[in-house]
Amino acid sequence: TNERLPNLTIVKYAAPGESTFQIDVEGNDLEDSWLADVSGDGTDVSGAQFQSIAPGEYELSEILPEGWSGVSGVSCYLNDSGDAEWSGETDVEIELGYGDNVTCVFNNTEYSVIVGDKFEDMDGEGEDTSGPGVENWGITLYEWDGEEWDDVDSTYTDESGIFSFGNVLPGEYLICESNSDNWYQSFPTSGEECPNGSTGYTLEILDIPNEGAGQTYDGHRFGNYELGSIAGF
Repeated sequence: TNERLPNLTIVKYAAPGESTFQIDVEGNDLEDSWLADVSGDGTDVSGAQFQSIAPGEYELSEILPEGWSGVSGVSCYLNDSGDAEWSGETDVEIELGYGDNVTCVFNNTEYSVIVGDKFEDMDGEGEDTSGPGVENWGITLYEWDGEEWDDVDSTYTDESGIFSFGNVLPGEYLICESNSDNWYQSFPTSGEECPNGSTGYTLEILDIPNEGAGQTYDGHRFGNYELGSIAGF
């Protein structure tokens, strides 16, 4: 009797697009590489097909582009099964048998960065945003979990009043400043109410190539003025 040799197909997704990923396939005297040129829609399904290869064990591994920072994953499906038979981060080992059709999906999402600044509102009216930066002011990042805002990260402004959050994945976020005694928030003048009662910025990062993941989101400015005091006898 004749038995059909197995087939292996590799699919590549990435957000954002416009990147090149190298995927190596090794096993049973097969040693090959596929350069996945991910286009603007975040996919490349064009040329990674290995047909009628020998049964046995294979290792698939991915080399990320230089400077790429994010999360990676690979899932391999046997004979159109809805559940992954094998999985890993950037590499995976699979076993092919006679008659098998295996599809391995590599998926990468690059981290986004959220940037903003904290300034002293010199006139206290929230209109002049050119005041000096305020150092060492606490900023908190919340993520919506479907029911409430969850505190996921916090940082402090630097000597110029700048703050940033890295390693941010697609999701819905709220950026808030900390309250401080004798300081009154005057900017932004409108927005989402934060858990501490201040006004913050909402931001939705979509899992869309070149429009969501892997981008820098700036312009989140907070302004405050310091309340004066009156002393007498």
